[in-house]
Amino acid sequence: MSRQIGHHFTDDAYSRHGGGNGGGNMLEARVAKLEADVENIKTNLAEARADIRELNKNYASIKTDVSVLLQKTVEIDTALSKKPTADSLKVWFLTILLFSVAMPVITFLINLYMKKP
Repeated sequence: MSRQIGHHFTDDAYSRHGGGNGGGNMLEARVAKLEADVENIKTNLAEARADIRELNKNYASIKTDVSVLLQKTVEIDTALSKKPTADSLKVWFLTILLFSVAMPVITFLINLYMKKP
């Protein structure tokens, strides 16, 4: 369907999509620029894919390292839980102190008992 726009008759599809030849005789130069841009985009995309592959490798390595660190943390926690607490150390030292004081007294008493006629 055609309609009149100003002094020209135009097609509805022509007016809806902007129409015109878009720059006259510069079409070949514009196409060449677009082709160069597409090549640049392809190159950038290939580089991005390579970077993504490298990131995936690094991620796998980091994931392994984190697993090892978590395992070591669990091992350290287990080892620390087996360590004596401050209270148990105090009891142990007091027991040794009492035995160190009691042993000479016991030895003295045994010597006195053995010397009786």
